[in-house]
Formats: sequence, C-alpha cells, structure tokens
Amino acid sequence: MDRASWLLKALHEASGEVQEALLAADGPPPPGELLEIAWDLALGERADGWHVEQLLRGQSDLTLHPAEWLATGAEPVPVRELVRIYSQGRAETCGMVWGLSSRSLALQGRHPFRGLISLEDVLVSLHERDIETMLALQRLPTGEASASAR
Repeated sequence: MDRASWLLKALHEASGEVQEALLAADGPPPPGELLEIAWDLALGERADGWHVEQLLRGQSDLTLHPAEWLATGAEPVPVRELVRIYSQGRAETCGMVWGLSSRSLALQGRHPFRGLISLEDVLVSLHERDIETMLALQRLPTGEASASAR
C-alpha cells in the first residue's frame, strides 16, 4: 500500500473510533472538558480540510479558515453537533484525497502561522489530532470517560 492510500485508510478508520468515543463519553449534562475536546476537533478538521482543498487547487499562499480566527474556546454547542461537523469535514477531506498518488502528497503551500506545509503534513496532522483526541478522552475524570475507556 502506498503512503497516500495508507494515510487515507488511517484517517477514515481513526475518525470512526473518535466519533464513537466522543458519543460514548457524552451524557447529560455534557462534561465541560468533553465539550472543549469536541470543539477543538471539529474546528481543526474544518480548518485543515480547507487547507487540503487549497493545496489541491494549486494555491501556494494558503488563507486562514474562519475557524482559525474564531478559535476562542468552546461555545455551548451539543457534543453530538460537533461530532456531526467533524464527521462531515472528515468525509469531505477523505473525498478530496481519494485516489491521489503519493506524489501528490508533496504539494506545498505557505500557511500564515505554520509556514511552508505540504499536503502530507496536513493529512498527518489530522491523524495526529485524532490520536490526541483519543488520549484526551482517556484522561477525562472517571465519571466522564467511563464509557469511552474501552
């Protein structure tokens, strides 16, 4: 399996696990830390998906997604809605990179904060965010994470 196929598979599989864990940890009332985790995940997915789209269009100077400007902290949005936003964003991102060659991973652009980044950098950061989310869910206090600590 080439690198592009491996990344696509990793993104697809991890997103399902993340969604299940977030929904399992959600309960009335939604824990504050859980809301922050879901908020960061949903906004990060939308922003990085935006950069994937720009790189695939050949844009060399990447623009910020509105989520990057608005990252001021979690707002009182239901966790299920944030999971839906994340899921939709991940499906769109995977759709954009479906069938790309490993050579396409070298596409580069300049991000205003992160400097020069490649398509591979963005895809790897998406997967790393999934892993960080799973670890953050495991660190939630016992009452909040009991359902997700499988």
